Amino acid sequence: MNDDTVRDEIVVLMRSGDGYFDHDRLSLKRLKNVVPCIGDRLTLHLEDEGLAVYQVENRYLVDLRPDDEDCGFWVLIVDQIHEDHFYKLDEAVRRIHREGFQVVWLSEPLEVGPIDTAETLDRSNRDPSYWTFERKEILRKEREGANCRDKR
Repeated sequence: MNDDTVRDEIVVLMRSGDGYFDHDRLSLKRLKNVVPCIGDRLTLHLEDEGLAVYQVENRYLVDLRPDDEDCGFWVLIVDQIHEDHFYKLDEAVRRIHREGFQVVWLSEPLEVGPIDTAETLDRSNRDPSYWTFERKEILRKEREGANCRDKR
């Protein structure tokens, strides 16, 4: 099957007991031609249910075409996730949409500390709590950059 034979439609099937039911259809163009992977979460706003979050459990590229027709399409098997904080997520998403994606209002001020760079790291600090994952990553990237320059 060629890439151009896949339809611009993803069929989303949700588990229902022992079977599945057709839940929704998504356009590949709206997803920038990226098919969600296993483990990805889809957040859909459904008119009757409000905000619903689904986790992709499986995905299949289905080809039902006879020899002369193009009928390939993607099928996602999803399961709905129920968590306590989704009503807050629903309120935040609605607020962002009402503001036209211009302003994101946070309920609490976001505290941003000083940003670590390779130049500002205290390399002599022996305290294990100082060496967070982010600081270690900065040093790893710096080493990789130095190794690339040495190989030239």
